[in-house]
Amino acid sequence: MASLITKQDIERMFAGIGFPGLTEAEKSEMLPKLLDHLNEVAMRTVLQNMSGEQLAQFETAVDDALGGEQKIQDIVADIPGLQRKIEEAVTEEVATMREARKLI
Repeated sequence: MASLITKQDIERMFAGIGFPGLTEAEKSEMLPKLLDHLNEVAMRTVLQNMSGEQLAQFETAVDDALGGEQKIQDIVADIPGLQRKIEEAVTEEVATMREARKLI
């Protein structure tokens, strides 16, 4: 599967949180941790915006080894304004990281 994140995206991400000019080794070490953290922020946003019914359907779909992925996509697609909410949450998290970086 091709990567959806380009080298330029990675450079902008690190520069945006206050880590410009990292070596390739430093980026390779930090990138998986950073992406995992931002994925957690996105997932938390998804879960916080689900109704009780959607959450129950989501839990069932997670346990479904065969058709679960499509079910999850369908559930998430029905959450109004979710993309915007995820973008806002991730942007806020990056801003928090940037501010924390200034304190170091």
